[in-house]
Amino acid sequence: MKLKLLAFCTLSLCTITATQAQLPFKIGVKIGANLNKLDGQSFKDGFKVGYLVGGFVDLKVAKSISLQPELLFSQTTSTVSSSILNAAQAKKLNLHYMSIPIIVNYKLLPMLKLQVGPQFGVLLNSNESILQSGARSFKSGDFSAVVGAQVNILKFNAGLRYVIGLTDINDLTSQEKWKNQSIQLSVGYNIL
Repeated sequence: MKLKLLAFCTLSLCTITATQAQLPFKIGVKIGANLNKLDGQSFKDGFKVGYLVGGFVDLKVAKSISLQPELLFSQTTSTVSSSILNAAQAKKLNLHYMSIPIIVNYKLLPMLKLQVGPQFGVLLNSNESILQSGARSFKSGDFSAVVGAQVNILKFNAGLRYVIGLTDINDLTSQEKWKNQSIQLSVGYNIL
């Protein structure tokens, strides 16, 4: 319920801001693949395929610059290595995040935008545990940096982003740091 309220408030605030400032804006939806991995000795190396789906508001603030807040539901997939569990207990993890990136778009060419910005993710399945004790293993929030590019053709767009986790998401007492990394490939459509 809190996430629905947060999504509604974010979208409403962006729409009201754009309307009052009389700036052009676009509202759209996007879907894509989330190639991700968890950095840390406890997880098998390599990127795994997840998904992302969500919406965005693109607010033009200058001739070549726009602000694009988004609300994305994404899946991070990984496999726990034998450093925590024995081979018989190897476990596949699916972490679901509600991510809120605030992207700054810079129009490099008429159809090409460069993108950079922060992203905050809220772990939705916060009871996810990798240990038999059932203790929560992952922190409920994740702060990341985003860099990428987006191609726009008519009402459609295609994007490629690299997301690097800046915070340790390990909620166990061990000293090992766990960080999210992902490559996002998405396609979107401007509704308005």
